Formats: sequence, C-alpha cells, structure tokens
Amino acid sequence: MTDLISIVIPVYNTENFLKDAIESILRQTYSNKEIIIIDDCSTDKSFEIAKSYESDIVKVFKMPQNSGQSAASNYGITKSKGSFIKLFDADDLMNKEHLMDQYLAIKHQPSHIAAGQIKRFFNNDLNTALHEPLANWSNLSPLEWLLIDNGKGLGMMQCGMFLIPREILVQSGYWDTSISMMNDFEFFPRLLFLSEKIIFTEKALVYYRSGNKGSLSNHLSDKALESAHQALIKTSNLILSKETSKRSAQILAMYWSDWAYIFYGLNAELYKSAVSEYKKLTGKEYNPKNSGYTKISDLIIGWKLTKKIKNYLSK
Repeated sequence: MTDLISIVIPVYNTENFLKDAIESILRQTYSNKEIIIIDDCSTDKSFEIAKSYESDIVKVFKMPQNSGQSAASNYGITKSKGSFIKLFDADDLMNKEHLMDQYLAIKHQPSHIAAGQIKRFFNNDLNTALHEPLANWSNLSPLEWLLIDNGKGLGMMQCGMFLIPREILVQSGYWDTSISMMNDFEFFPRLLFLSEKIIFTEKALVYYRSGNKGSLSNHLSDKALESAHQALIKTSNLILSKETSKRSAQILAMYWSDWAYIFYGLNAELYKSAVSEYKKLTGKEYNPKNSGYTKISDLIIGWKLTKKIKNYLSK
C-alpha cells in the first residue's frame, strides 16, 4: 500500500507549457497521486487547458482574484490530501520515475525531505539539458545541505526538486504571502530546517526551463524590492541563528552585495541597509565586482554612474 502524493501547481499565464507539465506527472510510474492545479486568474488559456485534464486525479481550482504564486500555492496545499507533497512550477517537467524514487527514499522517514536533481534546459529543447553536479548531491543535514557549496550561495532551492512530508510542510506555516520576489529564498531554508536530513535522490530529475522567466528589471517595483529585502533579512537571520562562521558570513555577504547593486539608484533606503549588512558580515566597505563591459565602464566612469545608466536603459 502506497501513500498518496499531492503535486501542487500554481498557474499564471503558462498556456505554452502547462500541458507538458501535467502530462509529465500523469506519466509517472507512481500511481497513487493527485494533481492540484490553482489558476491565479490567468489572462491566457491556462485555466481552460487545466480544466481539459480535470479528472479523479487532476483537480482544478481558480483563485477569486490574482494573488501571487505564494497565495496560490498555499491554497493548493489546503486542497491537497496527500501524505507527501510536491510543489511544482507549471512550466517544468519531471522524468517518469521521479515520484517513485523520492517516495521510496523517505516513505519510512517522515522527518526527512527528498531532494532531486535540477536539469536546466534551453529553447524548450530537452536535448540541451545540462549536467551540473553540485556539492550537496548527498544525504546531509539541512545546514550542511544549504552551506556546503561555500562561495557559490545557498544550495539550489527549486520547488520541484523536493518531496515534502505533509507534517513538515504544515509545521512550516506555508509560504509567506507578504513576500513576492525571492519568496523561495525565504521559504525553503525555513522549511528545510524543520527536517532532520535532506535525502538526495539522484534519479529524480526536474527539467527547468531557462530563459522563460522574464528579465529581473521588468519586475523591480517598489513592492518587489521591499519583498526581496525582507527575504534577505529573514533568511540571513535564520542562517546566522544556526551557524555564525566564516562560510555563513561569506555566503550571505554575496547575496547582500548582489542586491545592494540592484537596490542602488532604485531605493536609497534599501541600498543603505544592504551595504550595512554587507559590512557587518565582511568588515569591508562595499565595492561591487562586475565583469565584462560593465567592469570596463566601472573603471572609466565609476560603478555608481554605470549603474545609473543601466537603470535608465532598463526602463
């Protein structure tokens, strides 16, 4: 007897990809599953496509108003009945053994979370999928899983890679709906720390479309910038509450450095805060290290003027 697995898919304007995502789940060798699709008031044909798959396995709901990915995911979780839950993007794919491999890895370990491989691919062509081994491709404590790849940031946190026991997800309190940008950066560390161990499931693959998400500059509203700042603050405090070390400071400083650069010229208060956090972690003054033509421009006219020009050109 197997446990029910719920796959929760928030949807917003993914008509070109949703069909492939659903069918990749329906083809799973693991049969005891349900697919919970939450349409967040799409303006394309996503909802109609989802409804065309409605069955005993596929349940389709629609948000009363556009509320964002976090709220749609939370609603889907409340509608799910599975003992294990997978959060899945509407434009991603999984290999047919994915659910079975992850279920077998943690079915007797309700305190563990399974983490699979991410395969980035380009131009909607699976033949372009990259093999990119990571340092945390092993069974690790949550802290080690997040910090082991020192200097390259926290461990990869893409929602489709995880299979989560319901008890852990409930304990997390779900997604923070006040955070839109970088919501995964805030949510997944908080979730993973509630588990005893992250179990690497090598044969469970998620194919992640690269290049279809839209440029960051198109989403930098004041609300989004505030959201990113809150996510940085919360996750920094969480990581430092677990470990205060050179590696944790180095990793977090990298994020604050990147976002200080983004904040500059867009929000003076957030820029000042990010620079302050960077200095607390490193003991150094903030001076961004860019590359390519940006680095050349930085050397000629200074990084601040370069960034102002980039901000103007991105409008």
